[in-house]
Amino acid sequence: MVRALTGLLAPFLVASMTAAAASADTPLRIEGVGQTPLNGRVKQLKVDRDHVLRFQLGEQAVQVAPWPAGLPDRLSKQQVTVSASFNPAGPVTRLSLQGAKETQPWLYLVASGPFGSQLVPGWQLRRSGDAGFSVVDQDERATPVAAGEKRSLRDSSGACWQFNLLHVDIPADQSSASEREPRADWYLRKVPRC
Repeated sequence: MVRALTGLLAPFLVASMTAAAASADTPLRIEGVGQTPLNGRVKQLKVDRDHVLRFQLGEQAVQVAPWPAGLPDRLSKQQVTVSASFNPAGPVTRLSLQGAKETQPWLYLVASGPFGSQLVPGWQLRRSGDAGFSVVDQDERATPVAAGEKRSLRDSSGACWQFNLLHVDIPADQSSASEREPRADWYLRKVPRC
C-alpha cells in the first residue's frame, strides 16, 4: 500500500521539486505598488500553488512572486507595508510584515535592491570582485554569500536575522553609458538566535 502510494505521488513530488529548483534563480517580483507606499493590516496571507502571495491592501491588489522557499506560506493578522522607489536603473520594491503583537517587522523582502544597501543596522550587501558578493558588517568584515545561501546576521541592537540572497542580476553592459546597474533580491527574517 505504501509502495503504491509512493509510486502514485512520485511524479508530483518530482514536479514540485523541479519547480522549486527552477525558481531558485527567478527574480523576485513585488507588483501592484505605485509611487505612494501602501500600509495596512491584512487578516490572512496565503501563498497559492504557483508560489505567489496575493492580497488586497486598501483598493490595491499586490502580489509577490515567487514566494521564497523557507518562509511561511500561511500567516494571520499581519501589518503589511509595501513601497517602491523609482530610478533610471529600475524600481526597488520592498515589503515588510509585522505580526499583530510585534513592535517591529519580522520580515523584509527586497526586489531589485542595489548593492551597497543597508540590510539591517550595521550590515550592507556589497559586490566583491567581478563575480562575488559579501555581507559586510560595521567593522568592514566581509562574509561571502552566493545566490540561494543564507547567513545569520546580528544587527547593531543585538537582534538576529536570517539573510537569504535570492537572486542577483549583473548586466552584461556595465559601462557608464548604461543605466542598468547590478541588482539583487533578498529577504531578512528575524530569528530567535544567530
